[in-house]
Amino acid sequence: MTTVVKVARSTNAGINSSRLKIDMGDLYKLEDNQGALFVTASQLGKRPAQQYQVKWMTKELRPKFDTTAANATNVATTIQVTDPSYFQVNDLVLVPSTGELFMVTGPANAATSPLTVIRGWGSTAAAAIGNGADLEILGAHYPENATLQAARSTTEVLFVNQTALWRTNLEESGTLQAIGDQGGTYFGPDIDTEREDMLLVHKRDINLACIESQLGGVGNQRSISGFKEFVTVNGTNRVNNTSAVTWSVFSNAMRTAFRFNNGKLLFIVSTLGAQIISEWVTNTSALGNATIYMDPGAKMFGLQIMEVVTPHGMVRILVDNALEGTYGSRFWLGVCVDKKGGPKWRYLRDTRILKNRQTPDQDGYKEEVLTEGTIEWTNPNYHYLFSNAQTSS
Repeated sequence: MTTVVKVARSTNAGINSSRLKIDMGDLYKLEDNQGALFVTASQLGKRPAQQYQVKWMTKELRPKFDTTAANATNVATTIQVTDPSYFQVNDLVLVPSTGELFMVTGPANAATSPLTVIRGWGSTAAAAIGNGADLEILGAHYPENATLQAARSTTEVLFVNQTALWRTNLEESGTLQAIGDQGGTYFGPDIDTEREDMLLVHKRDINLACIESQLGGVGNQRSISGFKEFVTVNGTNRVNNTSAVTWSVFSNAMRTAFRFNNGKLLFIVSTLGAQIISEWVTNTSALGNATIYMDPGAKMFGLQIMEVVTPHGMVRILVDNALEGTYGSRFWLGVCVDKKGGPKWRYLRDTRILKNRQTPDQDGYKEEVLTEGTIEWTNPNYHYLFSNAQTSS
C-alpha cells in the first residue's frame, strides 16, 4: 500500500529509515592497558623452561646483622643473641643504638648463645643494651700468631615455581563468519574483533595470576606462585602493612627495599596508589628535599611511568589497572628491574594463536590463544610489597 506524505520529506517523514546509513564510530574497548607485571618479567628475561617446574637458587654472604635476644647491663660480659651462628671468636661487633663496640671471645666458633665478650672496645663506652637491639658484625680481628678458626660458608636456598596453562578461546558460527568475510559487519570481520578481545583477556589473566596466584595443584592441573605469595612467604622484612603511607613511611621503607637490588626498583601501583604518591607533593614540609615529578616522555618497556627520587635511590612508578577494587588497590608491588635480579618469564609454550580448533563436522570456526609458563622471581629480598596502602596521611 502506498503511503502519501503531504509535508516536506524529512528524516522522519516520507523516507523509510532503512534507507539512512548508520554513522558508526570506532569500537572503544575497556581494560586494554593491563599487564604491567607480566610485561616487566617478559622484558627483563624471557627464555624457555625445560620442565613444568622451574627451580633456581639464591646465595647470600655470611650475615652481618643480628639482634640481641635479652637485655644486657653495661657491665655484663655475656650477651644473648638471636642467631649465634652468625658470630665467631674475634668478631668486633657494633651496637648502633649506643655506639659501643664489643669483642667476641667465646664460646669457640660461637655455636651457642650467650656470647662471651669484652665490653667497651677501643674508646667506646659500655652501655646497657635492650632486648631486640641491632648488632652489626664488623668481622674478625685476629691477634698475632693465632691459628685459623673453622671455615664457614652459607648454604644455597632453593626456590621452585611451576608452570600454569592458560587457554582463551573464541567461537562463532559459519554464517556469522561468512557475513564478516563478505563485508556485512562494521569494523571488519567479527572474528578480527573477537581475536583482539581474546588476546587482551589472555594477557590480563596471566598478569593477574602473576600478582595473586598461589602455588597449588591437583593431578596435572597447576597454578603458579604469584608475586604477593612469593615475597610474603620468602622475603625478610619485605612486606609493609601500613595503611597510611606518608612520605616518611615510604622513604623509611626504601631503606630496606633498596638494600640488595642495585638501586633499580619499579613500583606497580593502582590508581589509588598514584593518587597517594601525588598527594605527597602538596605537603612540602613532609616531602623535605625529595623530588617527585612526572616526565611525559618517561617510559619503561613502552609503558608510561612516574619517577620519585628518594635518599636511597630512584623509584619508578607504573600504574596498572589490574590493581583495582577495595582489595586490590591497596597493593604496591615493588619489583626489582635490575637485569640480574629482576623476575624472568619462563615458558614451556610461548604465547601462540592456534586456529581451526573446531571439530571436522562443525559449521563454525574456533580458535584459541595458549600460553604455558611461569615466573622465576629470583631472590625475594630484591623485591618489596606494600600490602595495605589506603591513604597518604
